[in-house]
Amino acid sequence: MSVLKNIASDPKLAYYYSQKAVRSPLLRRWIGNAIAAMVGKGDFGGNVEASRRVAQELAGDGLSFFT
Repeated sequence: MSVLKNIASDPKLAYYYSQKAVRSPLLRRWIGNAIAAMVGKGDFGGNVEASRRVAQELAGDGLSFFT
């Protein structure tokens, strides 16, 4: 099934495919924040230090526990 047929069958997939196509983290964050503003959600900024810690644990141990 083509991407357009997938999107036509489930419009939420448009967000998935657009995020998949955009590789720049800053641009992805900007797009996420713009969409959040349109639907009334808060900033998707996240906790960079916590994310870095999880990534290091995954790289070193192969698993991480979310707290």
